Amino acid sequence: MKFASLSLAALLLASPCAAQVSPTASVVPNTYTLGAGDNLRITVFNEPELSGEQTIGASGGVSLPLIGDVDASGLSSSDLAIELQRLFRDGFLRNPNISVTVISYRPFYVTGEVSRPGAFPYTSQMTVASALATAGGLTRRANRSHVYLRRAGETTETRVSSRADVTLEPGDTVRVAEGMLAALQDLPLGLIFR
Repeated sequence: MKFASLSLAALLLASPCAAQVSPTASVVPNTYTLGAGDNLRITVFNEPELSGEQTIGASGGVSLPLIGDVDASGLSSSDLAIELQRLFRDGFLRNPNISVTVISYRPFYVTGEVSRPGAFPYTSQMTVASALATAGGLTRRANRSHVYLRRAGETTETRVSSRADVTLEPGDTVRVAEGMLAALQDLPLGLIFR
């Protein structure tokens, strides 16, 4: 048993690339794909001048010494590490060992009829209900029964209950529409009592 544990530890340490999640970062599923706004720590082992923190820009890329701009959007952190190894191996480093660690995830957004609409830092297990609380709660004009959820990278919204236990992902947008009573309040009194 002791030999098996040592063998497993040695195998993990010898791995040519490691994609890690910082202990201070939120834990998200292994299927998480990187996108604009994610903050990464890229470590090229034994090459401190090539290592550092990078934020994925609006164009979806990071810029590194020697190899320049690299598209990171849509990749997992381990896929990005493998791509960086390939690029550094192509004429710059003999056997690069690279780690990509997610330091912080891109924010999620809450818009519409909430007290403080805007971008908010993503935390693990964020739900629609907790996102609304983070944005200061609903205004008096808000539709209290449902909201609209648009996943990051998608163009369509899905209607969900405002009390839903639906888990958000980094980059998602929650939109709170006006309620029916708010629309009636905007009508001139003469139209209401005809």
